[in-house]
Amino acid sequence: MWAVEVLNDSTGNDSESEDADADNQNIEIPSSSEVLVMLNQLRRFVECQRDSVSMFSYI
Repeated sequence: MWAVEVLNDSTGNDSESEDADADNQNIEIPSSSEVLVMLNQLRRFVECQRDSVSMFSYI
């Protein structure tokens, strides 16, 4: 799993963000296989929503 560290702008101006620690969190980038699983889950969710909407249109 890859992690990318988000760095703050070194302007010395703390008024931009009240919580400077929130800007320094690690962001995890999923692997391609994890992305494919998530896309498949999203596709099935959208299909399910579409099917339930079309089911109500017959009433």
